[in-house]
Amino acid sequence: MQSRDSTFKIYLLLFVASLFDFIEYIISVYYIPQFKLISKTLEIRLSSFLTLSAALSFIYVLKFQIYKHQIFSLLIILAC
Repeated sequence: MQSRDSTFKIYLLLFVASLFDFIEYIISVYYIPQFKLISKTLEIRLSSFLTLSAALSFIYVLKFQIYKHQIFSLLIILAC
């Protein structure tokens, strides 16, 4: 089976996805427990911010095309 993307691009996408996952883990384990008394929904709000920043980086850095349903879902995440 042939892939349409180069091997470098596939590895780069895997690395970026794992990096975002690692950052979310570090934030949720080490930093959020310090602020649990201030806000109980901080982890949820930060994970939505992580989703938005990952989507924007894939759009602008990697020049991926974004479709209407993806824009709609990102707007819902931003509003909530």
